[in-house]
Amino acid sequence: MNNPTVTPGNRPIPGNRPIPGNRPTPNSPLMPDSWPTRTSAAAVILCLLLPACARISAQEYEILGSLTTEATAGYFSDTYALLQDRSGSDRVEPDASLTLDATHRFFLDRSELVVDHSLRVVRPDVPDVVTPGEVSVAHHVNQSYLLLMPAPWLNVSLGRQRLNWGAGFTFSSTDALHPQPADRDGDTGFDGAAVTLLGGPDFSVELALAMQDALTTGDVRDLRTAAFASAYVRTVELGASFVYQEDNIYRPGVLGSIPVGPVLLVGEAAIEVFGEPGVAEPRPIMNAAAEYTYATDRWNAILVGEYIFNGLADDALFRPVTPRLTDNAGGFAFESVQYAFFDVSLVFGSDWSTSHSGLVNLEDGSALIGHEVALLVFDGVDLGLGFAWTGGAGDTEFGGEAYPYHLYGRAWVEVHF
Repeated sequence: MNNPTVTPGNRPIPGNRPIPGNRPTPNSPLMPDSWPTRTSAAAVILCLLLPACARISAQEYEILGSLTTEATAGYFSDTYALLQDRSGSDRVEPDASLTLDATHRFFLDRSELVVDHSLRVVRPDVPDVVTPGEVSVAHHVNQSYLLLMPAPWLNVSLGRQRLNWGAGFTFSSTDALHPQPADRDGDTGFDGAAVTLLGGPDFSVELALAMQDALTTGDVRDLRTAAFASAYVRTVELGASFVYQEDNIYRPGVLGSIPVGPVLLVGEAAIEVFGEPGVAEPRPIMNAAAEYTYATDRWNAILVGEYIFNGLADDALFRPVTPRLTDNAGGFAFESVQYAFFDVSLVFGSDWSTSHSGLVNLEDGSALIGHEVALLVFDGVDLGLGFAWTGGAGDTEFGGEAYPYHLYGRAWVEVHF
């Protein structure tokens, strides 16, 4: 893995590291999109007017983001469990959306205010579910925190944030801190406070207190604590972590990465002591991966393979049962034990790229496969086309009714600013 992003003075910014390994998100072909459908007027006003709340200058404020318009269509069988009350046969359901993603940074004296959020307008075409022509608006705050830097060796952050955590490409077995809501991608931060202690550019210790479960349940016992230490020895990263929440999470873990020529080897392993809520039944969780990069003057090829062992399979947090945690932290998004992930990406300069990826259930042989092509048409403007399909027998995870779409396609235009 690369060293965490740093600010002047080698101060890592908590929450500024990418999601471990580019986990598939609802905006990738592997996971069709699903967002909440309600928001408040205040949230919309915040999203649109936040830049005006600062003294805008090159040194005090910056904004980065994108505006994406997208059309999607999913083909599924009416035997899908959530749709059993409908009449008719197999069907295609399209929708169209407009999404604004923005990250605002306010630079203050020895501190920063960071707000990363999304506003999405969707017009689904699902006659049995929504009124024809109905438009839904959703606003989501991924991160919103105040970063204090009182000393070169100390950072304190307050608010919704992400820590520099994980080494996997699709899953972090050691991470039981950050929320993983089923209807959102993996970039939502935890609500709480964190302290980062820096021992130079190659060593750091992060301590966190997450309050999202406690705020939901009203029970102080649902406060979650976490610690993560990371060190670089030349190009080798070594890390250790611990996450605890009474009667729910007790997870020590280790991780590491090492480059071997053009290949990067990464791995994580953890033991979840609470195999079930309140029951001491230790279960192993791990993920190991390799990334190979081949670079030429005109194009690059990146090959990724990852093995995932989900020891919590019979207590999968994303099944339609009461989860152990209200934010689903610490679980894998799918319900079986062993999976393999692969991705083949080709990048041709800055003009266009293509990616072909898949997640294979090694227990039943079913698979979820995605393909995507992106083309840079103007400076800062991308066109893209992607689709995903499932394979497997009717009684398998991806081939049966547990997964909604047999074929899912999307086309989009994205403008970066």
